[in-house]
Amino acid sequence: MLETETTSANGENVVALRGELSLAETKAIRDALLAGMDGARTVRVDLREVTTLELPGLQLLYAARAEALKRGVGLLFDAGDNQARLERMCEFAGLAAISDVAPSDQE
Repeated sequence: MLETETTSANGENVVALRGELSLAETKAIRDALLAGMDGARTVRVDLREVTTLELPGLQLLYAARAEALKRGVGLLFDAGDNQARLERMCEFAGLAAISDVAPSDQE
């Protein structure tokens, strides 16, 4: 099961994803990430309380990177203690590690 929460503070939207980033939750993940980008300059995706990370969830994080670049939105990933697990999953999937995305005017 996935829980999402979006908050705003200091010009930054925080999209917290808690629980499972699984195939069954792809619509909720996608909706939360896209809604978090609406009207935002920067979005921080909080992955610290993710308990399950399946390939479809990881693919949505990559899709969010592409969408953030398209919209000119800064996108930051905060995996906390899950960082090593996230990096292993990226490597297993044959993908480069997820990194932060800055809009072109901030690079």
